[in-house]
Amino acid sequence: MSLFPSAGGSNSQIEGDTAQSSWLTNNSFASAASFQLHQHNKTEPTRLLSEENEKHQFEFPTKPTEVEHSDNESSTTDEKGSQQSTSSSSDEEPRRKKQNKQKTTKHPKMEDENLLQEGYCIDRKGDKNYLYFRRPYQTRIPKFWRVTLNCLGLPRHLKVELKEGKKRKKRKHEPPLERYFHIDEDSENENNKKEANSLQVERLNQITRTDPHDEENWIQLVELQDELSCKNKSLIAEKKVSILDKAISHNQTSVALKLKRLQVLDSVAQDTFRDWENFVFQHSDNKEAWFKYLNHIKTDRRFTVRRVLTAFGKSLERLTTHMHRSDDDVIKAVNYESMMMEIFADLIKFLLECGHDERCFYLLAIMVEMNINRCNTQQVDMDDVEKFCRSDDPLIGEEKAKGFDSWMQQHQQGGWVTDDGDVDDVMDDDDDDDEANPDQTLADNWLRIEKLRSKRDFLPWRVKAECEDEKRRVDFEQIKHLIFFIHDDGNRLKLVDLFLRFIGVDLKDRDDVNFQHSHPCHLIHACNNFHDRFTSITADQPCHNNCPHLLKLNPTRHQTFTRAFQQLVKVAADAHTSTLFPKLAGLWLDYHRGRVNASRSGEAKRKCAKKARIAARNLLQHQPTNIDLWMKFARIELCAGKRDDCRKIVFNSLKSRPSSCGLEICVQFSTFAWKCDGDAVRRVLTALGDDCKFKKHLKSLSEPISAAVVLRVGHFYMNKCEDLACLYEGHVCDATGESPSQLASWVVCTLMFFFLTSPSTLASVEKDLSPVLRRMVTLHSHEGNLQATSDLKMIRELQMELKDDLMTSSVDDSVNSKAKIEFRESVLQGLDDFPASSKFALQLCKMEVKSSLICNTRRYFSLHSTPTSNHHHHINDVITRHAIYTVTFELMRIKAAASGQVKNSPRIVNVLERAIKQNTGGGDSVVELWRVLLRFHPHGDVIVSRALTACPWSKSIALDAVARLGGGFLGEAVKHLTDHGLRVRTPVEEVELLMSLEGDDDDAEDASVEEEAVAGNTVSSVS
Repeated sequence: MSLFPSAGGSNSQIEGDTAQSSWLTNNSFASAASFQLHQHNKTEPTRLLSEENEKHQFEFPTKPTEVEHSDNESSTTDEKGSQQSTSSSSDEEPRRKKQNKQKTTKHPKMEDENLLQEGYCIDRKGDKNYLYFRRPYQTRIPKFWRVTLNCLGLPRHLKVELKEGKKRKKRKHEPPLERYFHIDEDSENENNKKEANSLQVERLNQITRTDPHDEENWIQLVELQDELSCKNKSLIAEKKVSILDKAISHNQTSVALKLKRLQVLDSVAQDTFRDWENFVFQHSDNKEAWFKYLNHIKTDRRFTVRRVLTAFGKSLERLTTHMHRSDDDVIKAVNYESMMMEIFADLIKFLLECGHDERCFYLLAIMVEMNINRCNTQQVDMDDVEKFCRSDDPLIGEEKAKGFDSWMQQHQQGGWVTDDGDVDDVMDDDDDDDEANPDQTLADNWLRIEKLRSKRDFLPWRVKAECEDEKRRVDFEQIKHLIFFIHDDGNRLKLVDLFLRFIGVDLKDRDDVNFQHSHPCHLIHACNNFHDRFTSITADQPCHNNCPHLLKLNPTRHQTFTRAFQQLVKVAADAHTSTLFPKLAGLWLDYHRGRVNASRSGEAKRKCAKKARIAARNLLQHQPTNIDLWMKFARIELCAGKRDDCRKIVFNSLKSRPSSCGLEICVQFSTFAWKCDGDAVRRVLTALGDDCKFKKHLKSLSEPISAAVVLRVGHFYMNKCEDLACLYEGHVCDATGESPSQLASWVVCTLMFFFLTSPSTLASVEKDLSPVLRRMVTLHSHEGNLQATSDLKMIRELQMELKDDLMTSSVDDSVNSKAKIEFRESVLQGLDDFPASSKFALQLCKMEVKSSLICNTRRYFSLHSTPTSNHHHHINDVITRHAIYTVTFELMRIKAAASGQVKNSPRIVNVLERAIKQNTGGGDSVVELWRVLLRFHPHGDVIVSRALTACPWSKSIALDAVARLGGGFLGEAVKHLTDHGLRVRTPVEEVELLMSLEGDDDDAEDASVEEEAVAGNTVSSVS
């Protein structure tokens, strides 16, 4: 008996092909179908592809085609069947019936026409895309599910069992399941996830074919490859690269796709330098391309400081070329100049992080000299700058510096020459503190001396005398390729800001996402020493007495800053057409106010206030009509405790100025004086709302304000805000946000007036002003308007401060609880609008640290630390900030507990690890995260190797590693710093020598003491 009885009649028909036709005895095939497959197998195999190779589309018939067979085709089969039917008489009858049935069956011919009727076609050219997709890629493949477990060709008692996955190992002590059936939910969810991913990939394949110019779909398709079952990273990367190559062929100018391709190549390839070079050559005018390229050079395994500086010089040179080519288009030239300033700011941060403070000061001083300290109209080229540097004349900030203009006039043809007498060719090299302590270890002594010299020796060695550390000398050739010219005043102010921050003065509000933290010392004291260099700021927020940012600058930095600013202000004042003078004068007065606030004793505050008054009067002589300078002068008097003098300045300004200037004066005065002098602020705001009758209301402060006037002024403020809200969008469309708009100024005055007159009505006033604030929120969040962002932030901060004052000043418990709820709502509103703001985040931490629902705060920071958009320019800084806020909150919570000891909390480690994984941009933000993780991780040696690999340019991480691991890591840390070109000021051998000398001195002193004691005993015995 044959295995496939349905093909029994065919065995006698094909005698010569018994070996090939033995498989036809399959019960699942009809005789006609088996013969058709047999005949097709004998023919030459042809690849059946698409009918039209150009369109790449399949056309399937809507209805199945019916094939009619002629009697002539089956006649030969019937004759052969009758000749071979020689069986016994018992089987003769069934065979005849079977032959009669075969006569009705007709076999088709395997020709091209029949194939076309069946819905197939022969593609003789072929489509190479099938090699990539391994399947028909233009149609969805139908999916089949197995109905039965029986297999073709096997007996019925043998069945197929499908395994869904690997067998899971049984856990020890696993209790038995007390139920009748068990469903493996994990495997089921995993299968559903895989199926959903495959469907998503299929959908994206179709979308990218129909719309190949959409970059987001290509990037999603690439990212989905990680979710597939393949675990080989090299195969996944190869597939990603092939997809991205196809995407780039349709989008030749796409920077995002090319960056994604380079990122994939970096994950598997060893050397991608040539690919990065080609990328920046093609997109040399793109800022994002240059930043990614610089970050790649910094994190490369062959990192050196010289290599990175060469890359920075190349970027500045290319952008300078583009700027010169676009001289006709002023806007485009300013944009290129702004790009160069952003790259230059990143360069300054890199040099500071590497420890090259002397080179950083020299570069900044030359840039300030040739771009700001030169206000004449004569043309200057790079040769003049090189001659100025070769002359060794004092630079800005140094003693006896005269400036670049003075040098140009002196060295031009027919110029004059001055004789300043003999100049001391010696620089101060104080090394009194470079003493080793024999009681400490070698690592502690080296770390202390290295930090001390880094903080003290920031000026380059500019004299011809010999220096113990020759690396303090800076040559012009080291910075020649990093210098460029600036023409826009806004970019010049950015350059001044960088110079001030290097010296140690931070006068601006650093609460934006471009800066790490507003006040670093407010966050984590133990692990964040960012305040070691930037120690002097405005100090508006309350701090304890030992807070480092309240300390003044050391004398060397203070003298450098004073000399530099006096020279800059003088040059800006001489240039009457320059707009730099008001900005520079304001920064100069802010620095004096910071010194007044930082003075702890009364005598020191009096001296600083006296110097500030002299500086303010000198500046006001140049611009007596400048309102900002007058208000800064009044604020200095208020900080010095002279409240009456502050009132005189403000009142005289209001009475002598036109009514149009009254709003600006009232806004500035109310924002800084409402806590110290609320009565004067209320009187000024009442006069502003009462038709600017300042002379009437400011005549006598002792006269009370009537209720009718208060009611009338309140209605005026509300109506004014409603009228200006309708015109707000048109006024702020082109504004830059440097000063508050009219609507924001009136809203601030309205809130302040109702708070000072009737605090209980503040909540209702805010409810009435909510439509106005919603307009600002819409422009800020959806359209990204700079003016709306500045206005909304000022209002949100004022609301939070007012609610905080109400909460602290209320005595009644019911009022206090209501004020706490309103204060929490204002903080959350501010965080919703500005999730990266340190002011709102720190208030939330302080407010929720004692709450029982601490999970809400944790969840809030974790949600906002997750990136929501790939196009967010500062998403890495946002991630870093919220990780730091989470750590701050955990430290506050641990400190508030009974133990009060800071432990290595696993939650802190997990938060930092997740933030480092999400932070892909590199830079200063990731350095901060690694330093904090090194501080709190229980296994410091593991983190040190990872941190130095991720941030090889960071000297601070190496110093923190020495402090954490001790002397065992000192030699490796010094080798890492020297091999990569980072600045090392203290050789280990020098510290060993100092420790041995101190030890010898101590032994000599002990020996002398013993000799004196022995001599004393001898004298006493003789006597």
